[in-house]
Amino acid sequence: MTKLKISCGGIIEDVGSTKANKTGGWRTFKPVRDVKKCIKCMKCWMFCPD
Repeated sequence: MTKLKISCGGIIEDVGSTKANKTGGWRTFKPVRDVKKCIKCMKCWMFCPD
């Protein structure tokens, strides 16, 4: 495993250097809403960006 160099916050050293940083990997699935079961409780808004 190679070491990742972490620079000071708020500084972009080189153009395109942020492509190596994998972000947004937390979203591994997309929730599926069943309209027939929906009771309009709005608990789903937190999980669904649509």
